[in-house]
Amino acid sequence: MTNTLGRHYPWNSDSWELLQRYYTQARVPTSLLLSGPTGIGKKDLAKFFASLLLCHKPHNNIACGSCASCNLMATGGHIDYNYVEVEEGSNILKIEQIRELRSLLFQAPADSNYKVAVINDADCMQESAANSLLKTLEEPMGKTILILLSSKPWQLPLTIRSRCSHIKLSPASLAQAEAWLELNQAASSISDLKLRYNFASGGPLEISSSSTDNYFVRVCNRIKHSILSNNCQITDFITSLSELDLIDVVRASLIILQDIIKIRTVTSCSDCVYIQENELDIILEKNYNLFSLYEIYDYHIQLLREIDSGTVWQKNSFILSLHQKWQELL
Repeated sequence: MTNTLGRHYPWNSDSWELLQRYYTQARVPTSLLLSGPTGIGKKDLAKFFASLLLCHKPHNNIACGSCASCNLMATGGHIDYNYVEVEEGSNILKIEQIRELRSLLFQAPADSNYKVAVINDADCMQESAANSLLKTLEEPMGKTILILLSSKPWQLPLTIRSRCSHIKLSPASLAQAEAWLELNQAASSISDLKLRYNFASGGPLEISSSSTDNYFVRVCNRIKHSILSNNCQITDFITSLSELDLIDVVRASLIILQDIIKIRTVTSCSDCVYIQENELDIILEKNYNLFSLYEIYDYHIQLLREIDSGTVWQKNSFILSLHQKWQELL
């Protein structure tokens, strides 16, 4: 099956099987929410399912790839398929985009049994856009299927989330990510694969993105330098991390913290994600209290859970707290 009709990746198998069951049992929800980390293939899976719904001659619950509908999907000209995403140069989904989509969805399917719309990065909707979409969710229109995609579903209004059948896509395992990257001749060109896998939360497509090639290393470098420095001032700590997203600061800090715990436990960095052999003595000399390290670890996990549940954190508040906790260990 060509990528122009979408696809499902090995780590999406469970979610794809659920979507297929919806299809075979003729109980496809009118509103779906596919969520999961960036880079796990939400958009490809949504289009793959849309291609199946619109296909004239599906075979084994997969779009045939050769009928008139599939040809239209492959060329991006299917009248019954609509795709909405954040416009270039913007960081929000605008109400005008949602209103235009709603007007198209009011029309009956022209070439297929269904009319399908996919909204990528649905969590980027401005409030007015979300309110406009809510009207569509409250009044589903016949054979219209709406698929929302989100890497931050907690940022969607509860009124929208509650009206969607929510499918949480699982991240790839490290072995799956490495196998897929090797198959696509990308693994050999990617340095620090384990680090990037951990930072990307198991999203192989994010790992292979050239735009992220040095970003992960740069963020971890700043965190590591700040943590291991004996005289890092709070102003320097904040300045070095100020332009980074909070979630990236937390992830980088957690990766380095886990490495330090491994070193304190087994006095080796053979299984570390980021800390190198030549830094082993520096960690051991500091003789961090293992119990205190686990307390900081629990703090990170709790913060991630709060972010996941939608709690809004001020980045500088976390950085101040993190600096204080590390200084207390010295």
